[in-house]
Amino acid sequence: MATLANKVAIVTGGSGGIGSAICDHLAEEGAKVVVHYGGHADAAMSKVLSMELGDRGITVNTVSPGPTETEMFSHSGDDPKAAAARSPFNRLGQPEDIADIVAFVVSEKCRWITGHTFQAGGGYV
Repeated sequence: MATLANKVAIVTGGSGGIGSAICDHLAEEGAKVVVHYGGHADAAMSKVLSMELGDRGITVNTVSPGPTETEMFSHSGDDPKAAAARSPFNRLGQPEDIADIVAFVVSEKCRWITGHTFQAGGGYV
């Protein structure tokens, strides 16, 4: 089912881990996927871009994942068990967890939300 047909998704960092899972998921849903490599300023830009693009019916949001089991996390020096213990689910996120959230954020169900950063950390405190 191509629920994202005729949609374009810009994914920051899609070469591996979370970004790769997001690209795969969105492409499977029918979206055209553009990969961009940026930094934390992208979250601030979403508010600006949402104001610029809103009159065209385009939403702009960011997703900020918490500790996620990726190659990058394994090289971070953070203790995976300690990080997992800080989530009510007592586990690290998986790239697919974040991809599912992004798929929801870009879906028609989120058409009234723009300029927002979604915290996707499994309740990490």
